[in-house]
Amino acid sequence: MSSLRINYEPLEYQSKFHKSQSFKVGLIGGYGSGKTYSIIMHLLKLANLNKGCAIGLLCPTLKMAKRDVIPTFQQIARANRIHHTLNKSEYSIYLPQTRTTVWIFHGEDDGQSIRGPNLAAMLINEFTLISEPTYLAALARVRDPKAKFMQVAMSGTFEEFGGVYDLITEDSGCELIYASTRLNTYLPASYVKMLESSYDEDMQKQYIDAIPIRRLGKIAVKSFRRDKHVNEIAEFNPDEEIWISIDFNVEPMSAVLWCANKNSQYKLKAFDEVALFGSDTPELAKVLMERIRALGVTPDKVRLYPDPAGNARSTKGLNRSDIQILRESGFPNILFHRSIKSVRDCVNAVNALFDKDAVLIHPRCKQLIADLEQIKWRDSGFEFDKSNSKRSHWLDGFKDLVNFEFPCIKPVQLKESYRR
Repeated sequence: MSSLRINYEPLEYQSKFHKSQSFKVGLIGGYGSGKTYSIIMHLLKLANLNKGCAIGLLCPTLKMAKRDVIPTFQQIARANRIHHTLNKSEYSIYLPQTRTTVWIFHGEDDGQSIRGPNLAAMLINEFTLISEPTYLAALARVRDPKAKFMQVAMSGTFEEFGGVYDLITEDSGCELIYASTRLNTYLPASYVKMLESSYDEDMQKQYIDAIPIRRLGKIAVKSFRRDKHVNEIAEFNPDEEIWISIDFNVEPMSAVLWCANKNSQYKLKAFDEVALFGSDTPELAKVLMERIRALGVTPDKVRLYPDPAGNARSTKGLNRSDIQILRESGFPNILFHRSIKSVRDCVNAVNALFDKDAVLIHPRCKQLIADLEQIKWRDSGFEFDKSNSKRSHWLDGFKDLVNFEFPCIKPVQLKESYRR
C-alpha cells in the first residue's frame, strides 16, 4: 500500500493539533479558523498511520456532513490527487491507496446509528453540537486491535457550557488546543472585520478568539476570564509558600494546591488539584501528603485552608472531625474561620483578586476552572446554585482560603457622634 501525499502548510495551532499524541484531542476555534479543514487533514494523516483500518467521521447532522464536511474532503482530495470513492447510499468514503473505509456518522439519533466495524480513529466535526450519548457512542467504537495509532480527534466552536464541552474540558486525558480566527493568515482581513462588526465584545472573544464566554447574568465569579487567568506558567515554585484549599465531600473530596506570594503580582497560582470520588478525609490527607512530598516539601511548610464545617463533623461518620484527621495525618498548619458569615463577601473578595489579575491557574486545574466559569447564584439569594452535584466544591474551598487571607474589607460603621 502506498501513502497519501498531501500538500499542506499548517498554521501553528493546526500543527499542534496534528502532532498530538493524546488519545483524545480537541481543536476549539473561532469561525473561519480552519476547523473542518484541520479535521479532514487529520483524517488523512490517521489513514496513513492505520492502513487497512476503518475510520469514523462524525457530524452533528447529515445535512452538515453534506454541506460542509464532504465538500471539504472532496476539495482536499482533488487538490492532492487522492483517489477516493463516495458511497452516498451508505455514507462512506473509500481510499484505495491506504485501503481505508471512512464511515460517516451523524448525531441526530443520540448515537444509535454509530455502529459497524471497530475503528482505528474517530474524527468529530463540531463536537460542541453533539449530545453526550452520541459522544460516548463514538468513543466506544475506537477499539481496532490492528490499529497502530488510535485517536479521537475533535474540532468545534464553543457554544455554551454543558454537554460534551464539559466532558472534554474536565477530562485530564483530553488535550485541548485553542485557535483564534485572527491567526488564520489564509483569510482576508475583511473576514475578521466582518465578524467584529457582527458581534459585541464578548461574542467576538467567543466566535473569533475561541475564548469560552460565560453569560454573566447571575454568574458568581464574574471577574474570572479564561484568556487572562489561565496559563501554563502557573507551575510549582519552590521559593514560594504552598497553600491548599480543601472542601470535604464524599462525592468528591476536593482540593487545590497553590503557590502563594503576597508580594508578587500573582499572589496565588493554582498549579494542581485533587478530585477523589467515593473517598474520605484520611484518603485525601494521604494523597495530599504524597503530592507535597513528591515536590520535596515537608508538611510543616504547607498551609491548609479547609471547609470550616470540617471542624464539627467527618464526611464518613468517623469519630474525629475532618480537621482533626488532617492534623493527625501530619499537617500542623491548618487555618480557618469558625464560620463563614457571608458567602457573598467571600466571592466579592475572589472577584477582587481576579479584577487585579492577582490569580493565575494552570490549565490542568480543570475542575477549578469549570467551577469558576459555571457556578451561579441561586434565585433565592447569595448562595451557590448546587443543582449540579459535581460543581462548586473547588470554588467552595478557594473562597474560604481567600476569605481568610484576602478578605473583603467593609467600612467601619461610625457612631452617630462621629458622622458630622
